[in-house]
Amino acid sequence: MSLEEIRNKRENKVGNIVSYFGAIMGLFYLVLGISILLNKIPLFVNEIVKITLGIAMVLYGIFRLYRIIKKRNQE
Repeated sequence: MSLEEIRNKRENKVGNIVSYFGAIMGLFYLVLGISILLNKIPLFVNEIVKITLGIAMVLYGIFRLYRIIKKRNQE
């Protein structure tokens, strides 16, 4: 096994870990945003701030998941 093959295998493993972590974080932002929007417990902030924060987190979660899927399809 050549040095180049070993290097490629290591890069693939690290790339997979980064992809999985990115997907988990995307799901985390998505779930957190939805829970902020649907939660009836007051967050001690104005309702408009709560809705804005929830929508921003949902959109960011979708964006992260989209990037991961797009990157996976290119490989």
